[in-house]
Amino acid sequence: MAFQTSSPADRGGGGGGFTGQFGGPIAAVLTFFWLTFAFFGFVLALAGLSALQNYIYKDDNVTGPDGWAVPSNYPELSDGQILRLDWFILFFQFVTVCVVAIVISLGAVPQARGTILSFLTAAAVLSIISTDRIYNISHNVHGRDYSAARSAFAGYIVSAASDLALVYHLGIIPQPRGQSSQA
Repeated sequence: MAFQTSSPADRGGGGGGFTGQFGGPIAAVLTFFWLTFAFFGFVLALAGLSALQNYIYKDDNVTGPDGWAVPSNYPELSDGQILRLDWFILFFQFVTVCVVAIVISLGAVPQARGTILSFLTAAAVLSIISTDRIYNISHNVHGRDYSAARSAFAGYIVSAASDLALVYHLGIIPQPRGQSSQA
């Protein structure tokens, strides 16, 4: 099946325009709520992670090698590599939110459902991994580092929860009439 950006009503499948791709206006509002909440989680995690990174670089009381102030508590990583995975996960979350927003704006949710559900599932699992990592880091820091780590922790939790809510919500949207679930 080719990628179609027209609404289900234009294709003769019913559904009634823009909100028809979600199953109705209430479902559309819920989708936008969870998408906005996912973006808010990204912003919160970005603020916390960047503050933590900044404190690590500028701390005068260094405890680790190479000027790093936060002990990693991960024996396989040096203190200088502790936040690399968390930055990747954070920007994967941002890309996922952008992809879902683009698919929604194109009106292609029914056609791209499998792709966006896969992206959202991967983002949710990665956010849960980063939540655990940042939570463990927060037990090894104090003061402003603790506040920054807890902010990033909260952002990753919000991101994971909204991703899982979007997976559930977009996964139960009914197919428009006239489309089969098989390609």
